[in-house]
Amino acid sequence: MQRTLTSSEYDHVGMVVITEDDGERKVLLLESVYYDHGVRLLDLSDPESLRALVGSHTVLVYRKLTGVERDDAFIQDLSDAVSRVLHKKYGMNFLNFWRRSSSAKQVADDRKFHCAELVVKVYKMLGFVSDAKSSSRFLPGD
Repeated sequence: MQRTLTSSEYDHVGMVVITEDDGERKVLLLESVYYDHGVRLLDLSDPESLRALVGSHTVLVYRKLTGVERDDAFIQDLSDAVSRVLHKKYGMNFLNFWRRSSSAKQVADDRKFHCAELVVKVYKMLGFVSDAKSSSRFLPGD
């Protein structure tokens, strides 16, 4: 149904985040989901989490972020951005599609995100997307 409403071939989007803590590498999915969770980090190395993810989607597509040096500054900026959005509630308000712009660094305490809006907001915090278009105006196929 969502693909029909949004005219997109995709109905969900998330962001793969790779972390390393004390030599332990983790592959996580940053996503915003509507049922109880909101913004979360899903551990893709956990078989149960991976099974739930694959079971809820018929097709998974991966696009690597290119043209970015993953140096210490990038990793710290990404960590800061994820910390600002983690555990925010899920929300999709079609009235927000008419907002023209948004501030990249601000994340209000009561801020809610739909999946594409979350990824764009993090990309804005990292400086990859302009503030000229509001994060809430993006959809999974954008």
